[in-house]
Amino acid sequence: MKIAILGRGKQGMKHLRAFQTLPAVERVLTADIDPARAGELDPDAAIDAADGVVIATPTTTHDGLLRRALDAGKPVLCEKPLVAPVAECNPAARIAYLYRMAPEIAAARRRILSGELGAIRTAAFRIAATGGQAAWKHRRAEGGGALNELASHMIDLALWFFGDIESATLLDSTCRLPRRTIAGREEACDAEDHVTFRLDFRSGVIATIEADFAAPRFAQELTIEGAHNSLRASILSAGDLDLYAMQAQAFLDAIAAPEAANPLCTLREAASTARILDELRR
Repeated sequence: MKIAILGRGKQGMKHLRAFQTLPAVERVLTADIDPARAGELDPDAAIDAADGVVIATPTTTHDGLLRRALDAGKPVLCEKPLVAPVAECNPAARIAYLYRMAPEIAAARRRILSGELGAIRTAAFRIAATGGQAAWKHRRAEGGGALNELASHMIDLALWFFGDIESATLLDSTCRLPRRTIAGREEACDAEDHVTFRLDFRSGVIATIEADFAAPRFAQELTIEGAHNSLRASILSAGDLDLYAMQAQAFLDAIAAPEAANPLCTLREAASTARILDELRR
């Protein structure tokens, strides 16, 4: 099987290394629109030559490349977030919400769905990262900010755990670092780097989510309180597990059996997250 990876930045290289570990992958093709790090092919040629496509480019380019790959009839694994709903029911596409692959996160979902915790009352999700890897990640017009880069992961998990929401309420959104030093250059930043909001679910669950994009180190945790029990979980518990390789294998499984149960996020699920992000931005 041939896999094309569009985007040779930090995320693209993580996907490249992951797919190279899988015996079923015969070859990994790469492409990038930046001449300084272009791969073997241009994006269109890479899509046409591949059996499956991974999109790991900046956020604002996702939708166009996703449409191009789906129009070519190719299964797609697209980096989060989905900016606008695209062919929501297409079973050939998945969105790379990586945190679903962490065993402790998946186990938390199983415990919730089994009823072990009793009726869920409240949930709290927190994610923090240093930021500063790329200037576009801190510019609103380029799809950057704590909502897209960090909070989208937590929204996806909350929806995966609790189902549809009734409402989303923004509690705080701030750009605390309007200037950052990125790759040795001082850059102007206008996207939010700290955000807090509340999601009210149709099931009655109330969840609060905090995302901090100006933290001293990476952190992630969630706490779920039920009528009978509670739980805490974190992606950090995955330790040395290669979550990207696990995600890559899940994508190959989805290519082989598009309708089978699979932990990867579907376009329909990703579209729900995109609508919540839009509501919070408004």
